[in-house]
Amino acid sequence: MSEANELAAPNLRDILDVFSSAASRYKQEYEKMPVLIIDNANRIANDELDKIQDYAKHASDRRIATVVFVSSDGHVPRRMMGN
Repeated sequence: MSEANELAAPNLRDILDVFSSAASRYKQEYEKMPVLIIDNANRIANDELDKIQDYAKHASDRRIATVVFVSSDGHVPRRMMGN
């Protein structure tokens, strides 16, 4: 593995996969749905926000986790309602 690969930030898909795995273990152990809180959602790039929103729907439909978006800017709720 090159040094550049070691320093690269993980991509969003990898992060959500790790969260899903941890959420599954949490739910199995505690019999409660875990919650992922996305704070400052207004600072997330629109394409990334779309991906997280898709994941939130998937996680909710499959009872993996609940995803909560926190924003101090009104454009995020309007944008999400459009999706």
